[in-house]
Amino acid sequence: MVLFLVVFVRFAALSGNPEDRFRFTLARVPSHSYHPVMPNIFLISLIIFMGLTLVSLLVGVFSMGKGGDFNKRNANKLMRLRVIFQAGAVVSFVLYLLTRNG
Repeated sequence: MVLFLVVFVRFAALSGNPEDRFRFTLARVPSHSYHPVMPNIFLISLIIFMGLTLVSLLVGVFSMGKGGDFNKRNANKLMRLRVIFQAGAVVSFVLYLLTRNG
């Protein structure tokens, strides 16, 4: 899953003081353009990704503590999964913040 976050910067053409002409503000997408269910979907996906991150972390730590053949075969896979799940949680959190009202 690839997500490109773009921050739109626009120049505020303010009347009056010429020094204020080059001041920039962050443009914001209106929150009313999103479907009202969207934040709930991203919040649920955030909770799922956080749970998956916790499970993969705990399985990896306990297998590392126990040692053995399972740890040798799956240690790197578990840590890669943890990183992927954490990235999914961060993306879900950012999308939740962008789509919520207020």
